[in-house]
Amino acid sequence: MSASLRTLLRYAAYPLLVFGSLGVLWVGARFSEAPLGALTSALALASALAVALLELLLPDREGEVSWRTLRTDLLHVLLSGSGVSMLVRALSFGGLAALGALLAQRLGFGLWPSAWPWPVQLALAAVIGELGAYTAHRLMHRYEALWRIHALHHSPPHLYIVASARTHPFNAALVHFSQMAPVVLLGAGPEVIAGFSLLTAVVGLLQHCNADLATEWLNGVFATPDLHRTHHSVVLEESNTNFGNNLIVWDWVFGTRLAGARPAAYGVEGVTWPEGYLAQLTVPFVYARLSAAPPLAAPEPASELATLSG
Repeated sequence: MSASLRTLLRYAAYPLLVFGSLGVLWVGARFSEAPLGALTSALALASALAVALLELLLPDREGEVSWRTLRTDLLHVLLSGSGVSMLVRALSFGGLAALGALLAQRLGFGLWPSAWPWPVQLALAAVIGELGAYTAHRLMHRYEALWRIHALHHSPPHLYIVASARTHPFNAALVHFSQMAPVVLLGAGPEVIAGFSLLTAVVGLLQHCNADLATEWLNGVFATPDLHRTHHSVVLEESNTNFGNNLIVWDWVFGTRLAGARPAAYGVEGVTWPEGYLAQLTVPFVYARLSAAPPLAAPEPASELATLSG
């Protein structure tokens, strides 16, 4: 690959995948007869393949793929990720939408600006949903009981597309619900929900990928790989920053954004992690036995975070 093509790919891949996939969804929802859910899933899968190709063409760190844990991580993709999100939707979205409709009826006006252009509605959903995800994520780093649920996601010493899905189902359910519930409750339509889901899937793939992407110019808005790798740092003062899921806006607001750090290593020190999928499901209940270190959900003094964000 020529140097000029490599540079172009490094700068263009992130916005092309994020905005390109959303653009295809918008066109497909209007001009094709494909079910919205199937179209969203197909675009998420196509994006995953594209990100995997980027990891081959533009590796950020050599030797990041862990073949030894691939089977376990694939089970997380299917069960902890996709399976849990579908379960949360099936159990909660109908009730939330009905509650939101009832509330709008009592108030006498709609809670969601359905007449706005779809891109503007999607941007609004991203900002509102991000506050829920940010809050849940930060609390999981703040309190030991919640950290036990979240800790497994920080266990991989290598970040690449498949390992990014390693998460406990409790963690996946909490984050997904916290992020989507406000948007559904307010009455966002199916196309907005689909776009928000696709945005979350694509950004999540990119922020954990082992690809050398030039995303510093997007760090002011998106939770880019550059920022999220800092969040996976083995250094607590770094990992207790950059809680954004899709956007970094609430990290700006609450002073937890940290840019420019380049983690020497990923993971959590002092913990012996089980490798099998079923064994990893027990982590929240046996965490004290796995950890040889003090509680890892370190407090976040406001003064320290203000220093880090500066």
